[in-house]
Amino acid sequence: MPHAHILFILHSDHKPRGPDEYDRMVSTELPDKDAHPTLFEVVKSCMLHGPCGTINPHSPCMADDVCSKGYPKAFTEHTTDTTGSYPTYHRRDDGHTFER
Repeated sequence: MPHAHILFILHSDHKPRGPDEYDRMVSTELPDKDAHPTLFEVVKSCMLHGPCGTINPHSPCMADDVCSKGYPKAFTEHTTDTTGSYPTYHRRDDGHTFER
């Protein structure tokens, strides 16, 4: 499926400056499958990493038997700032799983 990687450079007055502002701009949770089935399928098929790990140990992201990109990411109730890196985004463990 065609897609684009787009970089937005924000004026310093508009850059997100903390977890609450990150959460207004970024979601790392899947859309509700029942409320938004089409969006759920698009996100599932185009925006998710994997499969890798023990399911697919020959995936190009694998190094020393673990995903070099750090997946799967841990569940966390709150977005937190990480010094010198990307934030750790809010990702609830709502019990929903899927298979690619």
